[in-house]
Amino acid sequence: MAKGKTYQFFTKAYYALMFVMAFVVLILLILNVYVIVKSLPNVVTTENRRVLDELIAEILTFFVLIELTRAFTEYFAYHRVRISLMAEIASIFILREILIKLYIGEYDWLTLIAFSVLLLSVVFVRVMCLKFSPKE
Repeated sequence: MAKGKTYQFFTKAYYALMFVMAFVVLILLILNVYVIVKSLPNVVTTENRRVLDELIAEILTFFVLIELTRAFTEYFAYHRVRISLMAEIASIFILREILIKLYIGEYDWLTLIAFSVLLLSVVFVRVMCLKFSPKE
């Protein structure tokens, strides 16, 4: 009987922590939108390229946060997170890093090749998830 109560306690604590993390990601998403909207007038009025670089990085971060929010929502709905969803999040994050490096111009070929290999491996995982997905 004690094992059942301990299990229930840890399960409730786990769900509470997941709820807090989902709330934190939602707050980060809202703050990211605020930062993007707040920096739009600066992009129009200034000719400083760094402001535009930061805005592009924030917009790409927004896409990553949207996918994280989707992962938490799916977890609460189905009590599991699909590997394919995690592969999508990882590929979006890797693409974000590649695009930022290319846009800013701070890249070397070894870094781009490493990111490309990592992206190809994540895409391979995603394709395998589609090919071997269990029946619903």
